[in-house]
Order: sequence, then structure tokens, then C-alpha cells
Amino acid sequence: MLALSSGLPQAIQAMASRLQSRPGWSLATAYERMRLRGGLERRHGECGPVDSAYEVAMAELLPEQARAFRLLALLDDFTLCTASVVLEMPDRETEALVESLVDAHLVESRGDDRYYYLHPLREFARMRAWALEGEGACQAVLSRVNAHLTQLPVLAGASGVSRPVGPESRR
Repeated sequence: MLALSSGLPQAIQAMASRLQSRPGWSLATAYERMRLRGGLERRHGECGPVDSAYEVAMAELLPEQARAFRLLALLDDFTLCTASVVLEMPDRETEALVESLVDAHLVESRGDDRYYYLHPLREFARMRAWALEGEGACQAVLSRVNAHLTQLPVLAGASGVSRPVGPESRR
């Protein structure tokens, strides 16, 4: 259950509140239900404190940072090159924007030019992307990324190129 919450205190508290309000559930039942749903469901009232903290963080972002935060969450993880495709921006501008999200503790760096979201943040940002950017914009991002990933082996000119993790389906 800690993995589903990425160890974030607000997410752990929300899970504990949900479990406490269901005395018939065992830890195994709660874990299985959350695992099948991909983590916390935002529709539940106990997720309010988690979402509120993320809303406050988003309100402090510049518009281009907030848009990048939402759209990049459509991917499981990403490189700067893939982020440039998502955001339709030059590499240098993309790097500055992504690094600003790392500095704000909204995106994590794996090193070697790879980035990812903690699970609860990714789910929050994905939901906001679909709600605020709209289905058309999100589908366009996913199409651009798929086209980009398809071209990677051709661009590299080698058969040993591993494909980065691509987009997940909408939850």
C-alpha cells in the first residue's frame, strides 16, 4: 500500500481513512481494490486533502509549467526528447521547464535524462490533463509520442535501440 501512495503522507492518510471507514475490509482487501484501480480514486472524499495540496502547488506554477505538469503525466516516464515532442518546444526550453518541475518537487529525475512522477502526483496530473486540456489535446499528445517512439530505431540507425516507456491508456 505504501508503494501505491509513493510514501506521501497525505496519500497514506487518505488510504487509512478509507480503510477505517470500512471495518469489514482487511488490509489485503483494501490493497487489492486500490491496486486494481491504480491507486487512490479521486472521487472519494478522503482524497480531498491530497488533491488540495496538489491544487495549491499547481496554483503556484506559471501557466506553461502547469500545462507541462499535466501533459507530461500522460506518460509513465519520459526523456527530455520525448518531453519536447509532448510540449512541442525546442529542447533547451523543454529542459528548463522540466527542471523547474523537478525543482518544485512535482517531477522526479532518474538521472540520464529520464524523468517520472510519483504515482499519486501522476494520477492527479493525468486527471487534470484530461479535464482541462480536453480529450482532443490529450489524444494529439499521445499520437505525437507514438509517432516519435516509432521513429526512434529508424533515427538511430541501429537495431539495438530500446524503446522508452510509452503512454498509458486513460484511467
